[in-house]
Amino acid sequence: MPVVTPIFAPTDGNLAAAEAKIKFVTNAGEYFVELNGKILTQPELTVTPEEYDFKTVTVGKSATTTITATNTGSGELTISEIDLAESKDVFALESMSFPIKRKNKR
Repeated sequence: MPVVTPIFAPTDGNLAAAEAKIKFVTNAGEYFVELNGKILTQPELTVTPEEYDFKTVTVGKSATTTITATNTGSGELTISEIDLAESKDVFALESMSFPIKRKNKR
């Protein structure tokens, strides 16, 4: 007897579910097997740049840069905290904007 192995491998995070049918055509007629699957969407955080060098800054002056956090996944991303880790007193976070939403992939 033949064995059929269907594979469900979603690549579009904009879909919530997918369905298909396997069609068997035989000398006894046609037979269909329905396939259904739910698509789990996952957030993914991409931060650019991943590293930044302020180079040399004169005492009493300051330098700034922009770090951008983007949700490149297909689910909603929630950031509960942004803080400086392993910070010396010479670094600070000036401004932040929320929320981060998924990019529209349509």
